[in-house]
Amino acid sequence: HAWKAVKNQDIAAKLIGHIRRASIGDALLPFEQRVELALARIKQANDWNAEQLSWLERLATSIKEKVVLDEDTFKTGNYKRKGGKRKLMSVFNDQLDTILAEFNQYLWDEPA
Repeated sequence: HAWKAVKNQDIAAKLIGHIRRASIGDALLPFEQRVELALARIKQANDWNAEQLSWLERLATSIKEKVVLDEDTFKTGNYKRKGGKRKLMSVFNDQLDTILAEFNQYLWDEPA
């Protein structure tokens, strides 16, 4: 049941995003494409080191899979094995929350 609920939640979140965009006149883009566009903008915004770029890619992959990254995301799987949120906060100089907020904003910005 948990697997089914998570999948339904992901589908619902993606549909809501599409409806939201359509209602204000944006072109409908696949969610995965929106994530890639957001990732490109974030990569261009700073001079990231190799470790940071690798983590940005992982975050984008997780966003594609889960839609929303919450505190539990960083307590499981590869995130947990690699040091969790504490490690990411260190890698991004305590700016992880800002980076995640930028991802969210850029996901729904109108594409250039």
